[in-house]
Amino acid sequence: LSDDYTHETVKHSAKEFVNGMAHTNGIESVWAVLKRGFNGVYHHWSTKHCHRYVNEFAFRLNEGDCEVDTIDRIRTLFAGMCGKCLTYAELTAWKTAMAMNKKSIGASEKPVDYSHST
Repeated sequence: LSDDYTHETVKHSAKEFVNGMAHTNGIESVWAVLKRGFNGVYHHWSTKHCHRYVNEFAFRLNEGDCEVDTIDRIRTLFAGMCGKCLTYAELTAWKTAMAMNKKSIGASEKPVDYSHST
């Protein structure tokens, strides 16, 4: 980490929830947005594509400033998409491999279900 970064903590066990600028409100907000998106939009997702869903919601949080014009947000979205391609074959490779040989790639892996997490 940068020399300009100072790691600060809070002690929840001592009923300390804020220590100057140190608090957990930011990460709690991120988890709340992610869980709302999961429950309200996708309902489930596979571990194979979990990073894609998390990246989508990170983009939403980072670009969600209402002071930024919508067209500028769209430009940022498309700029991030350039040069990236997820083919149908790549998307379904896990299911295809599973169907061909259930032992080849973690047949016991199940989709991640965050609907009951707190």
